[in-house]
Amino acid sequence: MNDAPTPQHDLFSPIESGNELRAQSVRGGTLSLIAQGAKFASMAITTVTLARILTPADFGIVAFAMAFVSIGYLFRDLGLADATVQRPIITHQQVSNLVWWSILIGFGLSVLLAGTAFGIGVYVEDPRFVPVMATLSIMALLSGLTIQHQALLRRRMRFRALAIAEIVASLLAAALAIIAGLLGFGVWALVIFQLTLSAGIMLGIWVALGWIPSLPTRGTGSGRMLLFGVHLTTSNSLRIFIHSLDKALVFWKGGAETLGFYSKAYNLLILPIQQLTLPIHGVAVASLSRIVDDTPRYCSYYRRGLLMLASAAFPGLGWFLVSANHVIPIALGDQWDASIPLFRILSPAGLATALDASVMWVYVTSGRADKQFRWGIGSTIIAIIALLIGSNWGAAGIATALSATLILTRIAEYPYCYKGTGITIATLISAIWRPAIASIGAIGIAWLVSSNLPPTLGDVPSVLIEAGVFTAVYALIWALAPGGIPEVRRALALLGDLLPTKTGA
Repeated sequence: MNDAPTPQHDLFSPIESGNELRAQSVRGGTLSLIAQGAKFASMAITTVTLARILTPADFGIVAFAMAFVSIGYLFRDLGLADATVQRPIITHQQVSNLVWWSILIGFGLSVLLAGTAFGIGVYVEDPRFVPVMATLSIMALLSGLTIQHQALLRRRMRFRALAIAEIVASLLAAALAIIAGLLGFGVWALVIFQLTLSAGIMLGIWVALGWIPSLPTRGTGSGRMLLFGVHLTTSNSLRIFIHSLDKALVFWKGGAETLGFYSKAYNLLILPIQQLTLPIHGVAVASLSRIVDDTPRYCSYYRRGLLMLASAAFPGLGWFLVSANHVIPIALGDQWDASIPLFRILSPAGLATALDASVMWVYVTSGRADKQFRWGIGSTIIAIIALLIGSNWGAAGIATALSATLILTRIAEYPYCYKGTGITIATLISAIWRPAIASIGAIGIAWLVSSNLPPTLGDVPSVLIEAGVFTAVYALIWALAPGGIPEVRRALALLGDLLPTKTGA
């Protein structure tokens, strides 16, 4: 694998779909998963350490601020990153224009979010909220400086360079945040983690790419890319809005401490899923965009990516569902026990979030962000109504409403999303039925074993037993189901693609 900066003329050459595509996809996916794993590990270590130093209210303040920052964060590039990756032909000047757009948007969002902090702070009793949110707003600018350079690396499938930048930034962020927590910085330790992670990734990607944009010019044809990005970003922003509205309602109904419990349950559920889906999304979009006109091959690659996603996400969620009452005390301490029931209620929402990646691949690679936008409007209205109704029952009611809405709308979205692409519901079922059945069986057996473990056994031995039982049952059902052995052989055959070549990722 070659990490030397790519010559500038190669950065903008047409994307190819030759015989190396499968190998590049496998290696790229593996490297991306390693990078996301490192990021998740750094977050987990930071959370586990700081959960014993800080209070639930500290986490609640940052979670409430991030709920608003996340909404603005989605508009940082107007979806232009996927527009860059998705287009088969792109020019130096087009990308330069998009870089300046991203920087301008990021700066504007940072100013807007900082101003919003003062407005919202009038209604928040904790005086830390305004400075915390105003500081976190800088993340929008840092992202605007990152997004197009990151997209160019993805377009050229240089996932090793991306992985190195993310791993180094994650380790640095974790170290600085933990040191800050031990030194008594309080809630600012969490802020330091977020800012260091964003700044570290930006610097690493700029160094890895070695490309400097030119000044903006007119007549480059970037207008259509901007329209595509607007549709994509608006759709994504609707999703983020729902995942921010639930936290705002929890804060309104129960205060910072209740939100601390809710957000910790939500983060323990969603963050591992994001560590899985984000790298797969990057590789899937880069790969599927190259073969979108080859319907049989497109469907085959889509099914393989969805099978990979489901085979990892379904059992992960299933095991955590069973063992949450032991894992959360081990990871966070007994003071976070109130997060356990919320985590279990939110589990279906986690499943829907994992499957969300599979519809995003289709919308983006087929160039139909407009379809995603139309669907997003309707599903968001339904979710808002459900969350408002659920808020009458506090945090548990909000969690129930979120899970039910996301699952039902995701199921209904697939036929709409697949129309005109060649992908069918049969493709979906063929990819997910085996990991779904294996996970359900493993949940049932592991839950039965868990309920019969003596209370005096302790959390750590209980987790080890439950994990062992779950893994064994899941693997057994997965392999013995019809067609399971051939699927295992095909998966093992892909390991050969992890070996480096001269054109490696």
